[in-house]
Amino acid sequence: MTCGEVVAMLDEAGLEVIDIAGGTGGEPFTLGAPRCLVTARRR
Repeated sequence: MTCGEVVAMLDEAGLEVIDIAGGTGGEPFTLGAPRCLVTARRR
């Protein structure tokens, strides 16, 4: 799945995306990053 697909699914589930990081050290997410860490909360 792409990061965009994950964000869309979270939105459909009623969650608000707070942050998207590229790694556990808080690296910014960039295209081609091997991971996408999403922080979300209920609306």
